[in-house]
Amino acid sequence: MDWTTVLSNLSISGVVVLGSVFLIKRFFEHSFSAALEKYKSQLNIDLEKHKADLQRAAIQYQITYSKLHTDRAAVIVELNTKMVKMYWSLESFTLHQSGDVSVEKKAETAYTDIKDFEFYYKCNMIYFGKNICALIDSMLPKAYKAQTAAKISWESNVDRSNLDIRKEKAQAWKESWKIIEKELPKIQENLQEEFRELLDVGGPISSEGKN
Repeated sequence: MDWTTVLSNLSISGVVVLGSVFLIKRFFEHSFSAALEKYKSQLNIDLEKHKADLQRAAIQYQITYSKLHTDRAAVIVELNTKMVKMYWSLESFTLHQSGDVSVEKKAETAYTDIKDFEFYYKCNMIYFGKNICALIDSMLPKAYKAQTAAKISWESNVDRSNLDIRKEKAQAWKESWKIIEKELPKIQENLQEEFRELLDVGGPISSEGKN
């Protein structure tokens, strides 16, 4: 056996093997690098797409929230106006004086203003949370009660010489005035404080709208 030839062949085989390993390694390295670059490129594309989607969603939310706030602000202003008008009508009716518009007309106006306030509230209560709804729901029965009591106190088709009737009418007037003087203003004040928080504004608002 020619050991020189064997060693020569082994050397050549070793070189071939090493060369093959090197080429295979380079091939896989190139393939991996290409795949990695492709993945990174796709990842960047997906990331930019998600960023754009998030930006669109944020803009849409801002537009929706801004419109909701604007719509609710308009509802609050109108509801507060109707509330103040209702209060003034009840006060004017309860404190009726001769020479004013007829007491029957004032009774009708007070009742109409209460119904108008209630209807507007019911149509737009979706804009408000439980606290505001609870306050208004407690206000309405008192407003109706004040109007009814004032109406009883000013009824003219009764025997005013009857002491019991006179006492009943006086008691009805006191009941109406108690609601108007003390109970309704307190609820209005609490409501307007809730309104200010929703509108994110400060400063006092007169509960009776007279200051």
